[in-house]
Amino acid sequence: MQEPQPRTLKPGVYLLNNQKGGTAADLSGGDRRSLIGFPVHSGINQQWRFNPSGAGFFIQSVSNPDLYVSVEGLHQNVPVVAIPFPVSWVVEPDESDAHVWRILWPESKLCLDLEGHGSSTPGAKVLLISSYSTRARVINSGTVQVVLTERKFFETSQLWTLSPVDVYNMPRTSRQRSEEETDADSSPLGEPTKKRNDDIVTAKPPTSDGARGPHTLKEYLAEYSWTALPVALVALVVSLTS
Repeated sequence: MQEPQPRTLKPGVYLLNNQKGGTAADLSGGDRRSLIGFPVHSGINQQWRFNPSGAGFFIQSVSNPDLYVSVEGLHQNVPVVAIPFPVSWVVEPDESDAHVWRILWPESKLCLDLEGHGSSTPGAKVLLISSYSTRARVINSGTVQVVLTERKFFETSQLWTLSPVDVYNMPRTSRQRSEEETDADSSPLGEPTKKRNDDIVTAKPPTSDGARGPHTLKEYLAEYSWTALPVALVALVVSLTS
């Protein structure tokens, strides 16, 4: 029988809910830097984008895309912060639930935990703590053989439910709206750039008696600003040669 493939996380935006504390990992509104546990409200400061990086993931703040989950020292109980330097975190599945994961510092046994071993107090710090577990033996007996297996049970404060977020239906920050408007104005690769109507200067259409708009450079300069001079000159040539 073929071995089942290990479960892997799909890239995307998630809420990180602590299994024990019941709160979400939140980018603190106080210093805009610390990660704290806070009651779940699904706002953008509780949303985290998991971007693949090698065997792990960068964890990027949705409310401030310039910031990534990291630490400022590699030792027990160091606070977890959001800084401009990304780290490729190891995201391991838990056996108990398809949406439950452990998040570990690469090549170490240090993982994300919540202060006070899962305190539900708003503002409890997210910390980097040594992962630990207990083992429970499960015995399956039968008339022919006895099979002994072991399964790990990790401390629930080190387990996080990753709930997918529908980013298309979430409120946007002013910065995100500005970036989206800029992207919308950009043309796909290989297509001519689209100009707004107020960026284009063209010759006036013929009037009812067949006469065109201004024919002289003086008339164009009187009608258009000096910033439109190059375009006005092109339009004048087109008007005179048509």
